[in-house]
Amino acid sequence: MKAGYAALFSLVVAYSAYQGTGSLMPGSSPHELRTSRDAAKATESTRPRSVPAGAEPFPMISGGICRLTVSGNHTRPCGGCKSICPAKELSDLIEDYFRAEPGNDTEYLAKHWQVPHAKQRNIKFVIASLPDPVHTHMALLFDRSIETIQKAAQANGYLFSRAWMPWDISTHSESPDFTVRMAQAEFRDQQESLPGLMIFQQSGDDPNATILFVFVVAETPTGGLHIEQLQNALSIRQSILADADPKPDEARTLRIYGPAFSGSLLSLNAVLNAQLHDRFSAILIRSGTISSYVAVHDFCESTLSEWPDSQAGPDSKGEPGHNGRPDFATFQFSDKDQEYYLSIFFRDREHLHSHVAVLSEDETAFGNQERPHKSSRSERRSAETPDHLCLPEPPEPVFPLVRLYFPREIAQLRDAYQQNIKIQSAADSGKNPPQNGLALSLSVTGNDDDSVAAYAPLQTPLSQESILQEIVAALRKQHAKWSLFGPRIRST
Repeated sequence: MKAGYAALFSLVVAYSAYQGTGSLMPGSSPHELRTSRDAAKATESTRPRSVPAGAEPFPMISGGICRLTVSGNHTRPCGGCKSICPAKELSDLIEDYFRAEPGNDTEYLAKHWQVPHAKQRNIKFVIASLPDPVHTHMALLFDRSIETIQKAAQANGYLFSRAWMPWDISTHSESPDFTVRMAQAEFRDQQESLPGLMIFQQSGDDPNATILFVFVVAETPTGGLHIEQLQNALSIRQSILADADPKPDEARTLRIYGPAFSGSLLSLNAVLNAQLHDRFSAILIRSGTISSYVAVHDFCESTLSEWPDSQAGPDSKGEPGHNGRPDFATFQFSDKDQEYYLSIFFRDREHLHSHVAVLSEDETAFGNQERPHKSSRSERRSAETPDHLCLPEPPEPVFPLVRLYFPREIAQLRDAYQQNIKIQSAADSGKNPPQNGLALSLSVTGNDDDSVAAYAPLQTPLSQESILQEIVAALRKQHAKWSLFGPRIRST
């Protein structure tokens, strides 16, 4: 009897082993096999079986997503696509603001970003170029710039109404399906190609009160303006003002607040030069942070070359803005002027001229301290430029300055120091007096999309610390008593 049970048991084991050889990979367990099969079925079930015309397949969404098409030809932002449109949140924001307007034509609203015909003439536009809050480590600078815009609008009689920004700062769980992650990234990229929008309104109950639309465009210190975002802001602005009768004066005036970084002037010039030069009668650009003389002078010479005074008479002075030429001004003293007058200051005081060093960040246009070599074309263009249009080059410092560079992403080192201080404070918690205010946080925010990401994040602070130690050694070698730090050392 026992022999019969043993033979039956051996037969069952052999049959089970035979069934498993065709379904299990070497080293795989039956549980892993069931998990992979369940995941495959779940992934297959999430894929849309039919996608409407004009939409793209999108996992987890049966209707797919619409391809974003922003143009100034008073068309819908996603064409005739009825699925999920990346511009829906921006369009809904404008629709909610004008929802109380009676007698609106639905088709007209859809082609003019939900702005009623009666309100087109009441809107003024400003395009604000601010540091990218997500793809750089300058989220705090972005927040402060937003506060500056709100205070400036309030000082001019405008009250904040509502806003939408294309950057998603919420935390989301990551899908195990890579196709879902790729689709999410594509949707996010399309949404981030749109500008942010802040809507302000004048106080009072005047139905014809001016409405202020501030489009927010991001920029980085190394890559400059987000060109697609700026182009979409110009297209949305054109669509909103299209078909207005009579044509408002606002359609001929372009206002730009920014850029924030000197290196962004190059990309700004490229976008403006791509526009029809007779589209605007005035392009007003005002920056509160740019101070690179080289960047400003190159921008001025480029605009003079690209917007010539072809219709200027013999008595014309060729004022900036003539024939729609960009009129740029910055409220900062140029870096060359600062160095020149500072050298005079030190020259006249105790012979400290041999003890001055200038430290600036690397990788950016402003931080670059090297004097660029002028090509023959640039020299010829400078010779043809009237002196009263572009600022003349300031004199060189009266004595040479020691020039050194510090790592731009020095915030990682700063964060490492703070973590070390926290560890030491925890060990001595019983000896420290109670703190009445908020603790200073130097944690790194954002990411390294505006530079090459560090692939050794734990060792990077140590490497940066060694660079700073070399800078200190160089300062001691030069007997430097004064060290001048370049821009954004608190925010990089």
